[in-house]
Amino acid sequence: MPEDRRKDVPGFAGIVLDAEQGKISVYWKGEAPTRIGRILNAAPRGITGRVLPAAYSKYELSIARDAFFAREDARDPASLAARGLRAGSVTALSDGTGLAVAYDVETEPLRTGAAPDTGPPIPESDIGRRITAELGVPVSLHRQPAPTPAATRQNDASPWKGGAALSTPTNKFCSSGFGAYSGAGSFLITANHCGAQGLYSDWANEPIGNVWGARPSMDAAVVKIANGYSAEYYYDGPWDTQWGKIVDGSATNWTGDYVCGSGAMSGIRCNLKIINDDTTCDIDTGVRVSPCVQAKRVFPADIALAKGDSGGPVVASSDGTYGPKMTARGIISASYGAWVVCPPVGDGVAAPTECFEGVSYVPIRPILKNFGISLRTG
Repeated sequence: MPEDRRKDVPGFAGIVLDAEQGKISVYWKGEAPTRIGRILNAAPRGITGRVLPAAYSKYELSIARDAFFAREDARDPASLAARGLRAGSVTALSDGTGLAVAYDVETEPLRTGAAPDTGPPIPESDIGRRITAELGVPVSLHRQPAPTPAATRQNDASPWKGGAALSTPTNKFCSSGFGAYSGAGSFLITANHCGAQGLYSDWANEPIGNVWGARPSMDAAVVKIANGYSAEYYYDGPWDTQWGKIVDGSATNWTGDYVCGSGAMSGIRCNLKIINDDTTCDIDTGVRVSPCVQAKRVFPADIALAKGDSGGPVVASSDGTYGPKMTARGIISASYGAWVVCPPVGDGVAAPTECFEGVSYVPIRPILKNFGISLRTG
C-alpha cells in the first residue's frame, strides 16, 4: 500500500519489520480484519507474523501531526517556534504509540570539520507533556540536526540514467533519480529543491531538458528530456563508476526494512535501515515534505548521504541477493540525523562535501501517481 494512503485504512497504525529475526509486527487499533491474520499465517517458512494492539491509528496520528504544525506556523506561545526552535521532522510512530518530534535551533552555523555545538538543552519532557495535553496523543521530543538538502556519476549521456551528476538551473550540484515516461514524453525525476523550473544539464554541460512538473510538498521535480531519452537503470557503485543495475519495478517502504541510496557525490550506500516510514520532514528550504521516509546507517564507519546526492535514487533488493536488478523505493531529499566525517575525496566522495549518518527520501509511488508518469523498468 502506498505510504500516502496508509492513514485511510481504519484502525491501521503501522508495520515493523525485523529482518534479522524474520519477524513482521502489524499494529492495529481495535480488532484487525481477519484477512490480516490469514496473510501473516501464510508467510514463507522462517517468517513469523503477529498482530499487536496500537493506542492510536495512523489516521489519528496524522490529524495530531497536522495540528502540531498548525501551532508551529501560528507561533503559539507554547510552540517550539516561540522558543527559537524548529521542528525538523514529526514522525507518526509505526507502533501507534504517538508522535516523535525532532527539533533544532532555527539557524545552524556551517559545519567546517567538527560536529556542530549541541547548544543548551531545553526541558524536553516538560514541553512534550504540554504538547501531549494539547494534541491528545503522546509527543516525545529529541534534538537532532535539521534535515539538510544534499544539493552539489560525472558525465552521463542519453539514455539518461539515475544516480548521475546534474547541473541544475541555478548551477547547483544534484543527482538524477529514476527514468520515467508517459504519453507526454520521456522524463528524469529529481528533487524539487534542486530546481523547480528551467534547464537541467549533465555535469559536462550537455543539456538534458527543462522542468516539466514540480511539487515542493513532495520535494520532487520531473525533467522532460529534450536530448535523447531516459534509461531503465541507475548507476550502482562508487561515485566514479561506469556500471549500473536495472530497475525492475517499485515497492513501498516499511519501518525495519533495508534500502540503498545512490548519489553522484558519494556513490552507492547500502545497509541503510528504515527508522521511520511516516514522517513529515521540514527541509531547510522551509518546505514541509510528506510523505517522507528516514533511514540510517547500520555500521558506524559508513555514511548514508553526502551533499550532492539530492535527487538520487533509493533502491532495495526484492529477493535479498543484491543482484543485477533492484526495486525503486524513493528519491533522496535531505539528510537525517547527525553530521559525520566524510571519507577521503577521490576515495569515498567525489569532492569536498558534508556527510551524514542518515537519509530522508520521498517514496516513489506517490511521486509517480502525482505526475501521472510510469517508471522505466527492465
